[in-house]
Amino acid sequence: MNLNNRLFFVLILSALFISQCIYAQINVGGNIITGGGAQSNGELTISSATGTITGIPIGNSKLADFIVKLKSLNLGSDSTDEITARIGKPLHVSKNSLGQVWKFNYLVADDSTIAEYEKCDRVVELIEQSDMEWSKKRFKQMDVYKIQDKLRDKMQTQAHCQIKIGADGKLSSVKVEKIMGGDNELIYVKGDAESASNSEGGELGLLPTLTSPPPSPKTGQAYLNTTDSHFYGWNGKEWKQLD
Repeated sequence: MNLNNRLFFVLILSALFISQCIYAQINVGGNIITGGGAQSNGELTISSATGTITGIPIGNSKLADFIVKLKSLNLGSDSTDEITARIGKPLHVSKNSLGQVWKFNYLVADDSTIAEYEKCDRVVELIEQSDMEWSKKRFKQMDVYKIQDKLRDKMQTQAHCQIKIGADGKLSSVKVEKIMGGDNELIYVKGDAESASNSEGGELGLLPTLTSPPPSPKTGQAYLNTTDSHFYGWNGKEWKQLD
């Protein structure tokens, strides 16, 4: 193989490598987007000036359906199999002497954005299955990927769900938070001793009610103290009475 042929061969291999990796990390509007596809269980990671968020793309309506299913769970009686049957398998599981912690992470956007994003996935599949030559497939895919990356840029809100399973294998608590730009908003809590409003748990949009401040608070976290009937907020250094 002469020098020219070798150079041509190296260029071809480089093009193949770049075409496979170019969308593993892409800068879109100042945000670095990584992941996606089967290799990451569908999760995406978006890093921007406000922080890093990770999750599976989901529309607002599906997130609402997910929370409705969470509300149907029964503390102290539902087993791991029963929980999985209602809400599916968690993406992340950690175990310790107290039981298990399940985590679900979602990147939330309006339903139309998610629908367009999923449509791009289907278009890429059709391109892969087509009988057009490889180079044309690549150009077509790149056009679709550019659209998809712009859609990803709209997914700046993360919904984080944490489910705790006790050592007895039964559900002990559920907590869902929305995170956007470093700000946390408690959406739903049920049975968590650190932040639940009562034995039945908090409701959507309500602050937790506690007899004492929760441990390890986050800046902006608030609660109603049932001992003195005052609202308190954590400013990053201390608890301040809000009323």
